[in-house]
Amino acid sequence: MRGLCTLIALAALTAPALLWLGPPAGGQAAAPDLAERFSPGLRRTARIERRFTRTLQAAGDTAAQTQRLDTTALVHEWYPQPDAAGRPARVVRTYRELRRVLTTEDRADGAAPVVTAADATPPWANMVLTLETANGELRVSGGAGLNDFARAAVAADFETDLQPQRAREVGRSWRIRGSGLEPLFDLGEAVEHEDGVVTVTLKSLDAARAVFEFSGALKFRHRRPDPADAARDAANLLYESTLRGSAEFDVVQGRWLGRTLTVAATISGTRDGREARGTAELSDRRVFTWGAIVDAPPPAESAFAEPPARPEVAGDGPVAPGRIVLGLANPARTALVEFDPVSGRVTRALARFPAGVAVGPPALSLDGSRLVFASTLHNDRTIEPWNIFALDLAAGRLDQLTPAWAPAQGLVRAESPSDGHSVEVQLPWTGPLNATVWVQGLSRPQEITRPERDFDGKLKLEHLPAGKHTIHVLAGRDAAWRKAWYGTPPQRSRLETTHMTGEVTVTAAGPNTARLATVTEPVPEYQCPAWAGKEAAWLEVWPGRPAPPERPAAPPGARLVAGGKAGAVETGLVLATTEGGGRHWLAIRRAGGGHVFEIRGADGEVVTALNLAASGVLADPRLGGSFSADGTLWYTAGVLAGSDGREGLGPALLAADARTGAVRVAGLWPELSGRRVLAVSAAPHGTVYLVLATGTDTADVYRYDPAADTLRRLTALGDVQGVSAAGR
Repeated sequence: MRGLCTLIALAALTAPALLWLGPPAGGQAAAPDLAERFSPGLRRTARIERRFTRTLQAAGDTAAQTQRLDTTALVHEWYPQPDAAGRPARVVRTYRELRRVLTTEDRADGAAPVVTAADATPPWANMVLTLETANGELRVSGGAGLNDFARAAVAADFETDLQPQRAREVGRSWRIRGSGLEPLFDLGEAVEHEDGVVTVTLKSLDAARAVFEFSGALKFRHRRPDPADAARDAANLLYESTLRGSAEFDVVQGRWLGRTLTVAATISGTRDGREARGTAELSDRRVFTWGAIVDAPPPAESAFAEPPARPEVAGDGPVAPGRIVLGLANPARTALVEFDPVSGRVTRALARFPAGVAVGPPALSLDGSRLVFASTLHNDRTIEPWNIFALDLAAGRLDQLTPAWAPAQGLVRAESPSDGHSVEVQLPWTGPLNATVWVQGLSRPQEITRPERDFDGKLKLEHLPAGKHTIHVLAGRDAAWRKAWYGTPPQRSRLETTHMTGEVTVTAAGPNTARLATVTEPVPEYQCPAWAGKEAAWLEVWPGRPAPPERPAAPPGARLVAGGKAGAVETGLVLATTEGGGRHWLAIRRAGGGHVFEIRGADGEVVTALNLAASGVLADPRLGGSFSADGTLWYTAGVLAGSDGREGLGPALLAADARTGAVRVAGLWPELSGRRVLAVSAAPHGTVYLVLATGTDTADVYRYDPAADTLRRLTALGDVQGVSAAGR
């Protein structure tokens, strides 16, 4: 068989030798333009339905074997950038087998046939081949591990060989070489082309569509070397084939619509030292759909001002219709901004935060006047790593909604007092101490270190005003938050941290003493804020509790705040609300070594269990989901995994029917391998906004149109953490 590069060059980018049977008749109107047209980012998806059947029998032997291989596959072909002539300068082709079943029938004289069937779908899911021209030469990379049919499916492009631009009138025919089709037989070993000519005829043509028919002969030799003797062949079989088929071409767009091909062959030669004969049949049907991946970065935004020392919020009105909200966060800046998807520009800053503050995906109310989001703002004053905040864009007011004791704007303005009274604090602790101490809703935390081995647990706090206060102490070897970016919540080292708390009523007369107790209950985490009608809602999640001697272990659980009860689920949860204000959330729990995804109502009862197994993929339990008005849950899988859970397919978007639980892969982009989806937000007109990240370095917003299968990059900000279209 010819080398892969040669086959690709012939099939994809090199015009084959064409023999015209006669010049066009004189005096005719100008010939139609049937050339293929390419635009930057154009993407073709071919769905292949293929059946190959072969029967072989040794001479003088009554036994025979018939093998049938049924394959369903997808080939994505992406043209990131055409060259000066309008042809693809670079092609990225990915191949994925959805189904591959091998059926074998063995027949012997006087015995009933023995039929066996096996699912041979490979555990790997995508194979990527990149073709690039440089100085007129073709360069090929990738494709390791492709079987022969996969190589042919990715490399061969018989539609290009047909050369539709040669057509001048209905009934006109021309010839092309038939080479390049042999690997479609999927024989597993080398194949050598010997002869073959295909006649192509333009059968019909109108303003919208052209139909081609082709037929011809193909002769090739299939060789398999003898592993014990390299000088001889274990198999040397000649395939003499006839082929026929048809193809449809979109005249307006300059794109192929589909192609069918059937081949019938007789087989003769030797196999395992004996003469053999047989027959083979091949049917190969491909339907093409067209979309785009426009990944070229837009102009970069100008640098933001230096981060403020305190949160700054806008109070100049709601988010304009048609615009969306982005959450930006990196170690140097954190902000919520209004973004115009049409112009690709940030139109204003809605809130800016001090450096080092993390912000989760925002949720914009349906009227565009309020935002709710999770943030690490002020987590040095609370036990919880993330808390929920609400931003009123009309009033310019930032309220802290969690924990329950948070005095709204009071916590935002809280400062350490400079005058007051002292309090003697007794901790349930002996020995060396590293601790963070603060008074709830009043003071900034203080770091206290007592290295003495005989430390008796007594502390003294100064400058507390008169009144009732709650004191918190976090003690342990690692009491600081571990901050991470791009959606990873900061966490305390729970195993090495002890939470102690107690109340004290401070008076001017004194003495003021407080005896703290160790908190044994787990601390909840607040996640996934969204809007249920006009009311903000979020998840309150407990990570579970190990079994102390005096009580049983507690499983992880979560409840929907603003109505709802706990459920035994993991901490990784997605919350979304329906257009009409109904409260639903996506619960993820472990079961049978994997994860179960369930849509639950506000009461915690299971509404629908998502049938992820039917989609043929395993989705990572990542945060990020959004309900659209039609009841579809758009859920980010981060990076889709194959059926064995080992190989990544690329960034993906799942769509689940909230009523039936059916799940489908709405978008899969193996061409963008190495990226993952962080967040998703659905708009009512069918558009879905995604945040795609590359490693931990950059993350930007993309707009996906499912109807047109078009993914377009909108930003070059590099630090987008979340997006909300608010159904607008």
